[in-house]
Amino acid sequence: GGPPIDIERNPITGQLFWYDAGGVGIHGLRFWTTTGPVAGLALQPSANSIYWVENAGGVGYVRRDYDNTFDYPLDLNNPFKLRKTLATINHSVNGPLTGIVLDPGRGLMFFSSRTRIYRANLDGSGAVPYWTTSTPILGLAIDTEGEDVGLCRIPRVFAATENGAGFELNSYNYECSGGSDLVGRSSQKFGSVAFDRAGRELFYTSLPQTPDGYEYVFSTRTDGCLYGYDNCARQRHVFPNPWGRSAGMDVGVTTPPTF
Repeated sequence: GGPPIDIERNPITGQLFWYDAGGVGIHGLRFWTTTGPVAGLALQPSANSIYWVENAGGVGYVRRDYDNTFDYPLDLNNPFKLRKTLATINHSVNGPLTGIVLDPGRGLMFFSSRTRIYRANLDGSGAVPYWTTSTPILGLAIDTEGEDVGLCRIPRVFAATENGAGFELNSYNYECSGGSDLVGRSSQKFGSVAFDRAGRELFYTSLPQTPDGYEYVFSTRTDGCLYGYDNCARQRHVFPNPWGRSAGMDVGVTTPPTF
């Protein structure tokens, strides 16, 4: 494999999951072998399930497995007995799959190929192209709670896309109107995207790092924004990173220790 990509944290168990660039498999307290390189990862902690997309042999697969790390004894003779392929997309249709996010409360998942975002039920049924972008999709994030706009409660999927002038971050409403908004634009590549539900804040990295060894993480607060996520209060956080550029990010709430 290559450097670690796309880290996800289970808030119930505290377990971390990640995959390697170009690598086959998902890391955690144990290792989940995959057929091809993983391109996106999402967790459903309430169901103890892992969802991911992978690409192999000209086909993109959307798959789900049960995290039985803490089940004893482990059935090491049959590690794939709980695994299920939920959807397949031929690369000839729209290229490899690039990301996946979940909305367990509505029973939905969204996964992306080169310029399409698909909407499906969590069991993989009803998969349809829901949005089409004009530029390649690099990664996805999701706000399942959304914000009130008029009489609508609007949840959104965020997509980082590449265009000729640089890179853009757009949000897509999957209730009510189904419209989209431009969130941010950069002349540098977006590395990863994550949404902080508690702070109502969207974070995204802009890569590559600067010549002095720093990289930028941008955050967009939703306070006071008419439609939210519209870059009205963007902040820039600068991090020294002498070890090389980061490749994945997750946002969550950490409880301070008590003494």
